[in-house]
Amino acid sequence: MATKEDIKNKDLEKNVWIGNDGTLHVKITRLISEEEINQLIDMVEKGLRDLGGKAKALIDISATSLVYSSLTRKKAADRVRKLGEIGYQKGAIFSPHVISRTISSFIVAASGIGNVKVFSTEKEALNWLNKPLSF
Repeated sequence: MATKEDIKNKDLEKNVWIGNDGTLHVKITRLISEEEINQLIDMVEKGLRDLGGKAKALIDISATSLVYSSLTRKKAADRVRKLGEIGYQKGAIFSPHVISRTISSFIVAASGIGNVKVFSTEKEALNWLNKPLSF
């Protein structure tokens, strides 16, 4: 019989996929625990590795207002920093919730990774994500 944890893991797995255009998609549909944040980051890491460091990532946090403790945000920033070492082209995060955008911006800044921006809408995020990199 499936445990509650098994069900949560399957729920998270459905929310990380690689699109036909090679974009890594992440959709957070509810407030998730610190343990689930780690599991989600593990799935993102696998996706980035599968794409060989050439990924663009679109992260949808619009379904929930993310409110986490400073310790959880710090741990998330440390994990995200390690994702940056794998390699990716660009990352776009979007949410209509100002608190979620602010926390996401903090995590991105604290991680020290570059080429990741936070937007209010999916349209804005996709427009930026699909623009060629300029050097």
